[in-house]
Amino acid sequence: MAKKTLKTSLPSQTLYKEHWKFLNSGGKLMEHVIDEKGENLVRPAKLEEVIPGKQYYMQGIFKPTHFTPTVFDPAVSWDTIKELHNTGRIWLREEDQQG
Repeated sequence: MAKKTLKTSLPSQTLYKEHWKFLNSGGKLMEHVIDEKGENLVRPAKLEEVIPGKQYYMQGIFKPTHFTPTVFDPAVSWDTIKELHNTGRIWLREEDQQG
């Protein structure tokens, strides 16, 4: 049986965006759709870079190469943001990719 080897390069990252689907009942449903795929699109955010009201990407728990957009409300406790940052799930869009 062949021995499995680890990939040395980063796997492709998938960024999602919010898409609102309008329902016949008059309501709407938010779902995430693929926005962009590629290498090195996002990087882990430093704690001093986390500012309420700015868009970040949250890394998926079960799919670590999938990132969904999020914005921290100013009402969110700073201690909560620090705890979440310690998990390594807050990512920031690479500067050279931002438009």
